[in-house]
Amino acid sequence: MAWILNETPRPMVWKLVKETPCLSKRVALYDLCGVFGGRRNCLKLNETENPVLEEFEIFLNREYAINLQRFFSTRVRLETEPILEV
Repeated sequence: MAWILNETPRPMVWKLVKETPCLSKRVALYDLCGVFGGRRNCLKLNETENPVLEEFEIFLNREYAINLQRFFSTRVRLETEPILEV
């Protein structure tokens, strides 16, 4: 299941999905709200190993130049926004 979001969820939502195995293996989060503001870097949390969702990510990049970066990566920085800490 993919949650495609047009508003950034609270950090507790990211943390809940990440730390709950029954969710993290079944649910991928895509925060695409930056696209509405003209940014091309967006956040994701996808630990599902689902080939359909992996293909979806490739599609977003190829067709819309959207770069999905992992939410919990400490090295990721979006254009002008710092990554949220939970």
